[in-house]
Amino acid sequence: MKLTKISAAILLAGLTTTVIAAPDPNTPYIGAKAGWSHYFDLDFTDAGENNFSRNHLGAGAFGGYQFTPNIGVEVGYDWLGRANYSLKDEYTGKYTGQGLYATGKFSYEVVHDFDVYTRLGVYGWRSSNRVTDVAQGRDPKLVGRYNSTGVSPVFAAGVEYALSPSVATRLDYQYVPNLGKSRDIGMKPDNGMLSVGLSYRFGQGAPAPVVAPTLTPVPETKKFNLRSDVLFAFGKSELKAEGREALKQLFSELQRIDPDEGKAVVIGFTDRIGSAQANQALSERRAQSVVNELIGLGVPANLIEARGMGAQNPVTGSQCDNVSPRSALIECLGPDRRVEIQVTGLKTAESEM
Repeated sequence: MKLTKISAAILLAGLTTTVIAAPDPNTPYIGAKAGWSHYFDLDFTDAGENNFSRNHLGAGAFGGYQFTPNIGVEVGYDWLGRANYSLKDEYTGKYTGQGLYATGKFSYEVVHDFDVYTRLGVYGWRSSNRVTDVAQGRDPKLVGRYNSTGVSPVFAAGVEYALSPSVATRLDYQYVPNLGKSRDIGMKPDNGMLSVGLSYRFGQGAPAPVVAPTLTPVPETKKFNLRSDVLFAFGKSELKAEGREALKQLFSELQRIDPDEGKAVVIGFTDRIGSAQANQALSERRAQSVVNELIGLGVPANLIEARGMGAQNPVTGSQCDNVSPRSALIECLGPDRRVEIQVTGLKTAESEM
C-alpha cells in the first residue's frame, strides 16, 4: 500500500470531521416543548379578583432556520394553559392564553456541544375569558365569552445541548407581557413559561462533495497540508476524540507501508500568538500526536518522524496585522496553525485509494 494513500486519507478526514453544538449553517430544524406556564401581574379591572390559578402545563411546537452557527430565526406556537378564577364569590371565569411567535435566535458555544442562546421578537396572542354568574341563590348562568387578540414583544433565554449532530435538547425560559386587553376581557396578564424541548436538525454533518484527485507519477517530495484547528482545540496538542475515531475508521483496512517506498515527516506549525518558546513546544507536541496516531494505525515507526517549526513560515503574511479583538485575530491566523506531511523517496503513485 502506497504512503500516498495514507496521506490522502488523512487529508480527507481532517477536512470533514468537526462537530459543534449549533446546527450547521443554512439548515432547518423542528421541535416540540412542554413545561411550566405561570400567569402574573394580572391587571384585573375588578379589584375584587381572587383565587386565580396561576400555574399550568404549557406546551408548544417550533421550527427554525440556522443561517450561521450563531444566528438563526425561529417561529412557534404556544399553548399557555387555561386558568380558573373567581370574583367576589359571584362570578367564576376561565381564562385561556395561546400564541404564535417569530424571533431571532442568537447562540454562543460555551463548551463543546453546549450553547447558551437568547430569542427576541414578536408574539401574536389570542386570549379568551368565559365568565359565569354563580351568585348564591341563583342557578349558574353564562354571562359571556370574550376574546382579545394583539401583539406583544417576546423575550427568551436558554441553554441547548447537542445529543448528536441531528438531535438537541434545550431548557428555555420565555416571557410575554400583556396577554389581553382590559376593555375586551377584563384583564391583561403577563406570562412566563419554563420548558424543556427536543429538536431535530436536518442536513447535519453532510460532507461537501470531494473531487478525487487524479494521481500522476509522484516527484521525490510530496506535501500535504492539514489545518491544526481540525484535529486540535486552540492551544492544545491532544487529538480531538472525533478526529481520532475518524482516522481509526479510515485506516482500519489499510495495509502497512512498504519500507522501500520512502519516509514521511510530520511538521507542526503554530500561529504567532504567544511566546516563541511556547509555540515551538506546542508545534512539536502536535506533530508527535499525529505521528503517534499514525503509528498506532499501522505506519512503521521507522518510516515516520515528527518536527516542530513553531510560528515560522506563516501563510497569512501581514493580512492579520490590524485585526482585533483577540478572538477575531485567532480566527484570522487559522491558516498558520497547520500540520504539514512531507513524503519523500516515493517511486510511483496508485490511481485508487
